[in-house]
Amino acid sequence: MPGGTNRENVSTDQVQDRVEKTKKRSKSFKSKFDYSLHVLYKKEREKRLPTLVQIRKAERDKFYGLSNNQKRRLKGTYAFVTLTEDETLAWPKSEDKHNDTCHFALANFAPTLLFAGEVKFNPLTASSEFSTCEMFNNASGTYKPEAQYMEQSGFPPESFVAPTFSY
Repeated sequence: MPGGTNRENVSTDQVQDRVEKTKKRSKSFKSKFDYSLHVLYKKEREKRLPTLVQIRKAERDKFYGLSNNQKRRLKGTYAFVTLTEDETLAWPKSEDKHNDTCHFALANFAPTLLFAGEVKFNPLTASSEFSTCEMFNNASGTYKPEAQYMEQSGFPPESFVAPTFSY
């Protein structure tokens, strides 16, 4: 999770290549969507791109966002996808809706990834640039990651909370 590249400068083939390398060491989860359906989600991705953030780990329980090469404090609930152990992307989601995550578009239509779900961050203090992971889950109807692989998310396993809704 700590590294990563600017997601918009990386082709789908490059992402898939990184996923294939990571797949050899872990379990990956396949999208229920065929890549050809990406045209249906392309507008949604374009609409949300300005809010896209790379999740970076400062220390075990301290996180920050990186957007347009600028550090950003994370606050609130995000949909996230962990594409490789070095790349986790997220965008904000509505607090009251669980069906607006668009993981397929967030992952730039990657056919497989390591983990996906929702994550909630709280800043350490009012002036801190770092946040803690209050909770995360595996609520992704697109990829349906198994809870037993929660460590692949890059978030502290003790923060995992199983979803109480169907997805």
